[in-house]
Amino acid sequence: MADASDIQRADPSAPLTPADHALAHALSIHLLTVIEDKGWTEIVRDALQGAIQRRSGQNSYAESLDTCARAILSSQPRTAQRNRADMNARNALVIFHQWRLGLALEKQGDC
Repeated sequence: MADASDIQRADPSAPLTPADHALAHALSIHLLTVIEDKGWTEIVRDALQGAIQRRSGQNSYAESLDTCARAILSSQPRTAQRNRADMNARNALVIFHQWRLGLALEKQGDC
């Protein structure tokens, strides 16, 4: 499991891997789901586990998502621990998406 020093050593300019993208999407689905569906819950859980196993750990933004996904997977649904893990994941996803939006706007020449 990554700790704060791993995240600090990771490079925010390192390219994202397909596993990094899968991790971000699976976390988004987990956090944005309003009506729970057991089938999708299992798909998302499997996607999180698979993305964690395949990640390279080079991008610091994706590393934060990895840490949050591990906390979610290690907690039981509808507990204070899961609520805390979900809140931390929401914060990490906002930062991740703000970074990606900033990159996209720079490429468009809007910044």
